[in-house]
Amino acid sequence: MPDGSKETYSFLFPKMVVGNLMLGTRYIEAQGSGTIFNERNGFTCNFEFHPRAWTSNYYTNRVDMMVKDDDDVGMVKIEGYHTSTIEATDLATGKTKCVFTAPPYRDDADVNFNMNVVALQLN
Repeated sequence: MPDGSKETYSFLFPKMVVGNLMLGTRYIEAQGSGTIFNERNGFTCNFEFHPRAWTSNYYTNRVDMMVKDDDDVGMVKIEGYHTSTIEATDLATGKTKCVFTAPPYRDDADVNFNMNVVALQLN
């Protein structure tokens, strides 16, 4: 923190899935919900990684998050696609800004589960 204090976070992670093991292009993706808890101020971030859909690409690579204060009141809504952009909306002001832009895929993405640089570092 800018003032020199430290923050501690607890995480509950969603499951990781490897798809197309036998046929098709393999991929790895997070699926399901999780929570990040800030031990210092009691804020939480509940998030959901949506699984790939059979009939629509709307949920493929989509993540939705809600940051709540220690009284469980929503403060920031975060949503988007971890393969393109993710935006955060301040619920008090209604202002939205881009908080993440995915880097390009590596040249060898096809042998790395079609992950971009960020996804490879997180795994």
